[in-house]
Amino acid sequence: MRHLRLTTSIALCTYNGSRFLREQLESLANQTRLPDEVVVGDDGSTDGTVEILEHWAQTVSFPVRIFRNETNLGFSKNFEQTILRCSGDVIFTCDQDDIWMAEKIEIMTDYFEKDPSLGYGYCLASTIDEHGNMLDFPRAKLCRAQYITNHWGMLTPNWKRHANAAGCCLAVRRDLVQKLYPLPQDAIYDSYIFAMGTVYMGIFTVPRQLIQYRIHGSNASLEGGVLEYERLRQKAATAYRWLPEWCQTCRMWQNRILEILRQAPDSPGKRVMQKYILGNIAHYENRQTIQRCLLFNFPLLVWELVHFRYFTRVQPIRSLLYDVGCGVFHSFQPSKIKAEWKIVWQKLKRKFCGSETFGENI
Repeated sequence: MRHLRLTTSIALCTYNGSRFLREQLESLANQTRLPDEVVVGDDGSTDGTVEILEHWAQTVSFPVRIFRNETNLGFSKNFEQTILRCSGDVIFTCDQDDIWMAEKIEIMTDYFEKDPSLGYGYCLASTIDEHGNMLDFPRAKLCRAQYITNHWGMLTPNWKRHANAAGCCLAVRRDLVQKLYPLPQDAIYDSYIFAMGTVYMGIFTVPRQLIQYRIHGSNASLEGGVLEYERLRQKAATAYRWLPEWCQTCRMWQNRILEILRQAPDSPGKRVMQKYILGNIAHYENRQTIQRCLLFNFPLLVWELVHFRYFTRVQPIRSLLYDVGCGVFHSFQPSKIKAEWKIVWQKLKRKFCGSETFGENI
């Protein structure tokens, strides 16, 4: 069966990237399937980046369109603008400091051409240091740590099934971009596509390392380099301990995403997203309650176990043991028992009497 040939664009964003840019550009020019265009968004470089791009544009056989922002937009808004300028059926987002394997465009575009229901996808990636030396962990481990330690892991179940949902590894249909963009305020360009894309279309991950992701200490998404990765990894390993911080950060975005979903057309992906977010809101609020005092809130623990929520989320055994330990410890503290009793009493008054003042004179 012959498949429709799709056109491809590369959305390349730059900002003072002359140090590594030439290697990236060389890897783009050496693709086994060349792009139909490269669209560059430069965010106000002052180090010769634009000159490198202009010279390179004269040496390649495909069109290169270079746009210079009048003011610095930041990496996310710069990518959003650059993606929207692309005309290809499939858009590859590209950082300035990585190296692409020669088959990247060919392999990933083939997925789209074979299955029109797929809207976006990712490849796996290895990691290299600033000198090009291989590091001992794949990009997927960094991605997992990032999604556990920021709020986007709470907003979509996609992160469990797709190990390397990073913008540098993304390819997306222009049709899907038009459904998702413009971005909500404060949203990150690649995280929003990752979280919301399955509301409209399918997602895939290519099980091959098709780029070398460079960690050099000045990455937009990993400022601090390998040391920052270690900090994120250690924090992710103890996520059960910073539950209140997590919930507080997430709640605003959970509400915003739910509102966006209410306005989206009905689809299986939409229903999965809504169920996942509402389940997270209930589960993590119940966990905080269990931690406050197990003496009063043991039924909530049973409820969460019966509904199997612990075991479909991050660090199930450690989370369960931590919640039980905190709840038991606080059950032996008179001040905690008294505070929890007041909360229970207020709930009982609201439920049975509809009054906050019931029983005050008893």
